Amino acid sequence: MALVREVASRAELEHYLGPAWRIDGIAPYGFDDRIGWDTHIVTALHAGEEGTFVVGFTDGPLED
Repeated sequence: MALVREVASRAELEHYLGPAWRIDGIAPYGFDDRIGWDTHIVTALHAGEEGTFVVGFTDGPLED
């Protein structure tokens, strides 16, 4: 992983991504034995761009 950043909530993640990004979804991805995470994939939309981008993974659903 290039960067690991701990966030406490979905709102904190949105703040970290910045105003051009909007979280599109956080979906189960599977348990990763290598890192011990209940991995969820985070996708987002970017202003002015088409499509959905993977912006990271979380250890759990990251619900507010």
